[in-house]
Amino acid sequence: MREASKGILVSCATGVEALCVLECFNVFNEICDRLYPDLELWKPHNFKKENEKEKENEQENEKEKEKEKEKEKTQEIDFGLAFDQELNQLQEQKKEKKYTFTSIKTPVKGLIFIEIHEEKIDPLEIVLEFFREIVATKEMKSRYIIRIFPIQYTCYSDIDKILLKTKLVVEKHFGEETKPFPYCIDCQVKANGIKKMEIIQKVADLVSEKFQVDLTNPKSVILIRTIAQSSGIAFLPKYAEYGKYNAKTLYKSVSSTQNESESETQDK
Repeated sequence: MREASKGILVSCATGVEALCVLECFNVFNEICDRLYPDLELWKPHNFKKENEKEKENEQENEKEKEKEKEKEKTQEIDFGLAFDQELNQLQEQKKEKKYTFTSIKTPVKGLIFIEIHEEKIDPLEIVLEFFREIVATKEMKSRYIIRIFPIQYTCYSDIDKILLKTKLVVEKHFGEETKPFPYCIDCQVKANGIKKMEIIQKVADLVSEKFQVDLTNPKSVILIRTIAQSSGIAFLPKYAEYGKYNAKTLYKSVSSTQNESESETQDK
């Protein structure tokens, strides 16, 4: 995770990280097509089409220039120079394009980070839509994704910087006018010597006492993931409702509920 970036942290079984990355690209792009229909997403095929269009345009321009040169032989025009100038203008006007999603390798096996490069895309909305679809369809379209967390803020793995980013979450979701709800702090530290309990205690001090800690059945969670020199922070609503953000757990829950309903219907 790069500092001051955003994205989605995904866990999978060890040995299938590459397959999970491809699956994430497909799933997240499909979700973004629904959530952001007016947003142009830069996917691998976008680049391919763009390059093909540019090549076709260049070939058409070249053919047109050759035809003009044959028709206007009497005119002293350097068509080669004119064509080169036009190509230079096209290259200058061409904007640098980046993929909407890119994967970043973490030092932890079975853990990948999908970085989002489009400012308008909210990682939390993608994750919530992913879970909503499982609940609505009672289907599991992903094969490799296990747990999936939106990462709204990232920073260098320093306690003061982590607290600074976490304070943004607290100010937004734990304000004085917010109705109290049970919460907990889910903090994990990997490949780093920072003490987890020290982070949890200092983050808890940022939250008003009117919000009660519930480690068993929290409504929402403050997520902190410290991996080597990078840390990610997020606010996770509907934590228990969405199977603690475990896709497979949620799917088992909704599919078993459906089976029970079908059995009751048959018994009647």
